[in-house]
Amino acid sequence: MATVYINDVEIEIADGERLNGIQAAARAGFEIPHYCWHPGLSVVARS
Repeated sequence: MATVYINDVEIEIADGERLNGIQAAARAGFEIPHYCWHPGLSVVARS
């Protein structure tokens, strides 16, 4: 299990669970403004 902190709010992410920053923030009750993102879309570019 991983623990992430956003504005001092602890968010636990289970093993194997995949969240991006927008999803983790939403889980903690924070809204991050975003323009073009949908959970069903794949990542456009990878390094």
